[in-house]
Amino acid sequence: VITDIGGTIEYVNPAFEKVTGYTAAEVVGQNPRVLKSGRQPKEFYEDLWGTVTAGRTWRGLFQNRRKDGGLYWESATISPVCGPDGQIRRFIAVKENITDRIEAQQALEREHEKLQQVLKAASEVSIIATDASGMITIFNEGAQNMLGYTAEEMVGKRTPGTIHLESEVKARAAELSEELG
Repeated sequence: VITDIGGTIEYVNPAFEKVTGYTAAEVVGQNPRVLKSGRQPKEFYEDLWGTVTAGRTWRGLFQNRRKDGGLYWESATISPVCGPDGQIRRFIAVKENITDRIEAQQALEREHEKLQQVLKAASEVSIIATDASGMITIFNEGAQNMLGYTAEEMVGKRTPGTIHLESEVKARAAELSEELG
């Protein structure tokens, strides 16, 4: 998107048309606010406009509205373009539709929250998870109740040495060595 110094659209490329559903003929002469979803506060736009009119590049995320009313996310970089005299002549916005990425991240966050709720609710069952190197990554309330350690004390520590007696660890190691023998 290219606008004049007042923010009036002078040019959009075919990718803009594909993402927004607007044709170039529909938006040239308009202000980019035709895409506003109402999801960003007034201060968001004040910061953007203040940055670019001061001659600096602005970077950020928008949740905008397509012509059909659907919402989409885009990452944008908006830069002023100056003439030979150093005065701002227009603004260029380079945007990328990141809707799929944002929606996948949001879905992952929802699933993570569900998992955290399940782990928190499981106060009668000890759940301890480790990564491949044996570092404790999850130590739920049930484990805390059963073993007497807090999650803060255990997450990030290596098991089994932390929660087992040294003699137990050595005995189990000997058993495993014998089995693999």
